[in-house]
Order: sequence, then C-alpha cells, then structure tokens
Amino acid sequence: MDGPSKDELRSWIHHSELSSRIHYRGGNPIASPYYNHSVCSFIFQLCEQLKTPDGVASKTIEYYNRYMHSSLVKTLDFPLQLTVKLPFSDRKREFVRLIAILQIATKIVYRHKILKLAEAQKILRKFGYASEGEEVLSVELKAVYTLQSCLNLRTLEDCVDYLATLLETPLTDSQLALKTDLLFFSYCAMPYLVHCFCKLRLHVDSEFKFLLFLGSVIILSVLLLSCKSDDLTHLLQVLKVFVSFESSDILQFVYLVLKVI
Repeated sequence: MDGPSKDELRSWIHHSELSSRIHYRGGNPIASPYYNHSVCSFIFQLCEQLKTPDGVASKTIEYYNRYMHSSLVKTLDFPLQLTVKLPFSDRKREFVRLIAILQIATKIVYRHKILKLAEAQKILRKFGYASEGEEVLSVELKAVYTLQSCLNLRTLEDCVDYLATLLETPLTDSQLALKTDLLFFSYCAMPYLVHCFCKLRLHVDSEFKFLLFLGSVIILSVLLLSCKSDDLTHLLQVLKVFVSFESSDILQFVYLVLKVI
C-alpha cells in the first residue's frame, strides 16, 4: 500500500496543528459534559438511519460539543470536567440546535448529499418537535457563525483515517468495524480519557495533538486486536519520528482503553 511521503506527512501534521493552536488555550484538552453516551449514541444512530456520508457523525459530535462548550463558557463559571446529564430530549431548542449542526456537517463533508431544510423539519416532526423552516435556518446560521473558525479543524476520525493510510496494508472490513466501535467508545468516554491522559502526566501543545494521540491509540488497538504486529511496530516507529509520541505512552493508553471496553 502506497502511503503518503515523509514530506506529505510532515505537511499534514504541520498545517493541522497550526489551525488547532489558534483555538487551544493550554491545559487540558476540551472534554465538556456533552461528550456522553446518550448524545453520541443518538447522533451515530441518526446518521446511520439517514445514511449520511462517512465522517458526518464525527463532525456532528465535535461541532455540537464545541458549540455547547462555547455557550457554557459564555453563561456559566464552573469547571467543564464536571459530569452532567444532557437533557436535550426534553428541550426543543437544543434538539433543533443539534439537527442544525448535523445539517452543517453534511455540507462540510459532502455537498452533494446534504441534509436539506425540509428533511431537517421532517426529522424534528418525527420526534415531536414541529418547527418552522425559518426557525431551523436561523439556528443553523447562528451555529455557523459560532463555529466558523473551527469548521475545518481535524476531527478524531480524520486523524484515525489518516493514520490508517500509513499502514503497509489497508484495513479489512472486520478491522474497519473495530475502528468504528472504538471511535464510538472514545467519543462517549472522552471526559474519562482526558482525565486519564492528565493523570498519566501526558502533555500536548494543541488539541490536534491530543486527537492524533487518541487516534493512534484507536488504530493500534485495532491492530492489536487483529494480531497485526508488523503494522503495529511500523506505525509506532512513524509516530515517534514525526510526532514525538513515545511508544510506551501510547501502548499504556492502548492497554487502558482495551481494559475498559
């Protein structure tokens, strides 16, 4: 399998990190309470039913997290590491917000297969939230304005998929299924994973670096579960050279993830 050249790899990492640092405030990676099983499960299932293109679910989860994180920062003054339940199932405004962000994600990923306004209204009606087209459009425009500076940032799935191109052989169907399961787990458990990352005294200088680290953990977990030791060793060497991730740190995190899934 012909993967990216060394120069292409350096360029991808450099530009991804440059964009991410603009939004990075230092300290812990973002882990708002909106990364939880109920939200992530709903988004993944909805995207599966709508047959959205690959990458839409991940972008929707991350955009929604960023949007709600931004709203919390403006209105509240408490640590975002707190674990709280998201009650959006009982609140029309937050549900409309989520659907509007899903619309944005479909437009970013694949402009020929987008969630149109009429389809968004149909989904809202199905869940008992009848809404005027103008209301949905207004919420979408507000979300675009809030998210405009981070719509093109790398997602966790972007990092996982790029790392997969560095392998000597492409992922099989069974490995791709494992990847999806581990990606879903990582989103649901994001606050816990951030907590473990900090507890192990690991440090990153951009949010992208954290997502790349976690993406490495996902790919290496897939390789370990499918007994691909050659690819695993190769990827660890690449990560150490180009990203300065220590193999021991990544493998320690792989063990931590596999222990709890």
